[in-house]
Amino acid sequence: MSTAQSSSSSQKTYTITFVASGLPSGHGWGVHLSGKLFKQYTSTSEPGGNQITYTVYAPGVYYYVVSSNVHYLPSVGTGAVVVGDSNPDVVVPIQFYSANMPTPTSTGTVTFNVSGLPSDFQWKITIGAGIQWYDLNGKGNQTVSIKLPSPYLYEYEFVAAMNCPAPSIQSGYVMLTDQEPNVTINIQCLQFVNELAGIKDVIIRDVGVYWLDILILLVVLKVATIPAAALGWHKRRSSKSGNSSSNKT
Repeated sequence: MSTAQSSSSSQKTYTITFVASGLPSGHGWGVHLSGKLFKQYTSTSEPGGNQITYTVYAPGVYYYVVSSNVHYLPSVGTGAVVVGDSNPDVVVPIQFYSANMPTPTSTGTVTFNVSGLPSDFQWKITIGAGIQWYDLNGKGNQTVSIKLPSPYLYEYEFVAAMNCPAPSIQSGYVMLTDQEPNVTINIQCLQFVNELAGIKDVIIRDVGVYWLDILILLVVLKVATIPAAALGWHKRRSSKSGNSSSNKT
């Protein structure tokens, strides 16, 4: 009895904390971590607020999905984090952007730094808004950039299939402004970083549960964001095929 209690009290824990910024008071947002219950938070102006913390009991790669309402969109929508003895406490910052955008008057640059992949592994980043979408192709550890109208808010997605099943950021939004016309986004393929570092006990947690979670949340978010069509935020799937080849830069 005492041995079991001692073992339970000494069990190692890890924390994953999501910290939000850019939301006015009273706006809700939430996070679903793979294999864990969905947590929701209503933004406040209190110091130290606007954060969601998960406690996990095993090292590994954990996937997450960030949700919000139609009026504010997250810089990181889906991705993964890794916790272990060398990094037991992980913080994921999330910037929320207003969906109400002004008319672009200049240009800016979005740069993606992809790391953690073997040199022959291919990937693609799709970025755009409305019916205007672009494909950026790369291989291994590479940096790609694209010039876009600014100020404006763009959605992006990192696509690498099984070449990178655990990217630190898989999708999100990026804002170009007059004050910050050039933005850099770093994407790291976590499972290859772990393998190269010789971490043998770090595994991908609840992959099947994660994809089911994403499917359910995307359906919910799609229904919730139907009014966004009035703002010009349409999903790209139906229109990108007819525009991507003519819109590439």
